[in-house]
Amino acid sequence: MVVRAELRGALLACVVLATARALQVRPHAAPPVPQQRHPPVSAVAAAPAVAAGRKVMWEPTPAAVEQTAMRRFQQSVGVDGGYDELWRWSVEHSDEFWSELMGFVGVEYSGSLSPVKEGSAMPDVTYFPGVQLNFAENMLRHGAPGAALANAEALVSVSESRDDKRWTFAELADDASRVRAALEKLGVTSSDACGAYLSNIGETIVAMLGCTATGATWTSCSPDFGAAAVADRFGQVSPKVLFTCDAFMSAGKETALVDKVEELVAALPSLERVVVVGMSAEGKAAVWKDARLKGLVVSWDDFLAEGSEAGGAAPPPSYAKVPFAHPQFVLYSSGTTGMPKSIAHGAGNTLLQHAKEHVLHGELREGDRMLFYTTCGWMMWNWMASSLFAGATVVTYDGFAAYPKLSSPWDLVEKEGITHVGSSPRYFQACRKRVRPMDDNDLSALRVIYSTGSPLSPEDYEYVYGKVKADVMIASISGGTDICSCFALGNPTLPVVQGELQAFGLGLDAAAMDRDTGDSVVGTKAELVCKAPFVAAPVCFFGDDEAKSKYRGAYFEKNDGVWCAPARPTADRARAPLRPRRAAPTLTPRPPRS
Repeated sequence: MVVRAELRGALLACVVLATARALQVRPHAAPPVPQQRHPPVSAVAAAPAVAAGRKVMWEPTPAAVEQTAMRRFQQSVGVDGGYDELWRWSVEHSDEFWSELMGFVGVEYSGSLSPVKEGSAMPDVTYFPGVQLNFAENMLRHGAPGAALANAEALVSVSESRDDKRWTFAELADDASRVRAALEKLGVTSSDACGAYLSNIGETIVAMLGCTATGATWTSCSPDFGAAAVADRFGQVSPKVLFTCDAFMSAGKETALVDKVEELVAALPSLERVVVVGMSAEGKAAVWKDARLKGLVVSWDDFLAEGSEAGGAAPPPSYAKVPFAHPQFVLYSSGTTGMPKSIAHGAGNTLLQHAKEHVLHGELREGDRMLFYTTCGWMMWNWMASSLFAGATVVTYDGFAAYPKLSSPWDLVEKEGITHVGSSPRYFQACRKRVRPMDDNDLSALRVIYSTGSPLSPEDYEYVYGKVKADVMIASISGGTDICSCFALGNPTLPVVQGELQAFGLGLDAAAMDRDTGDSVVGTKAELVCKAPFVAAPVCFFGDDEAKSKYRGAYFEKNDGVWCAPARPTADRARAPLRPRRAAPTLTPRPPRS
């Protein structure tokens, strides 16, 4: 991986270790930034010079740049120049940046934004210690009575195995309230956790919103995971409620989950209720053989009924406020060298970081439509779901994307009028010689194509702009589970250059470091580092000690106070047979304050 000297380098370790393909990142050739605010900019700054041999594939017009949320934010903070200057200001005046961003994107909270953080060096930094908020409340704000988008479409669930299901923002808020009320009847609070062993369907998002409305921690795995793999993960957070399904469909083949779920429940003594979405061909939850499960299992519809008021009405909305850094989402490392690490991301941390990436870097607007081909075991699911905050419609897809034909994803983009779609270089590579959406599909609504998982090759860029759509921004994004977001991503104010990521994210002081020497390097393979605290860093690891030994060992082994993405070994470990767990501690971790 090659890094531009003007940028001071950064590449993401996961990408470095996954590929030997050369890739560059858009430069931040940053002159000194004024130490005080300046009048708003009135003209578009010249784009950075393109490296020799690199080809500009797309470029926004000056008029389009001036209309972006990125440019409006820059004007609001009074930073002259282009993105380079804005990025520099965001890392040199980090506290001011995150505070200004809270107001600009409209995060709903109570308490005080001051201080912005406690502590000075990672990992002993807590952001916005005086803020209380609720993640679901911010996602569902457009469904409140009288809201402008209350009757607009919020969620579309597309599946191989059933007809499409649709929710308006108001309907989504109502169903989330039903789930929240049913959970509260079980005694679920912010000290508890809920787990999902579910497909990428609309009900998964509804369940997540209902769970986070209580303040409880949410964690999820894809149903193609084995029961042992899920138990290794969920056993660390001791979920009180499990949301699952009786089957899932992929490439026209139905796979029953009954036996896996029974194994999983046996390994999770913390469970008090199992909520099953009927996804089998019969359209109803399977008959459970295990006698213990018969007392635990309830169908999705019956669970919603438990949370409904008389006559089936949704209860009034209610949202439990939690600290900004409350462990809201738990994601997991691969588990290739031992038990998967349970990485907790804060409620406010995730919300603010995702809002920045969607609203500023992705130019996601009210009425836009987001489709990312993902599973519930990947952090891109969490990222996609957060599109609701911007007033966009989330379109989920359950099944094998390229089924029944390779062009099916593009057909869905056309059918649903998708504005933002996410896939992988592997899919573009498969399409190169066989699929021409430019000729076969109406993609007039499409403005942004996200790509992640590995670098885009020059041929991938040529394919997209030659056979998919000429007027579209390719946002090659790179981040991962460790931050549940991105270090490098798109930018609607900059050109797209073949073989380059457009930009580092605002507020991230990223660089490239030689792992052995600790020196900053350019033009060579290296490790991602982040030299200053940032909002998206995990708030804790579950099962860690008070000294955060596991956390420190994962990211700060070589350099205290400097984030370094952990190495990713490739060898799979041998799994022990699934067995019941003796200990099921309650969910109580909180990130310590300095």
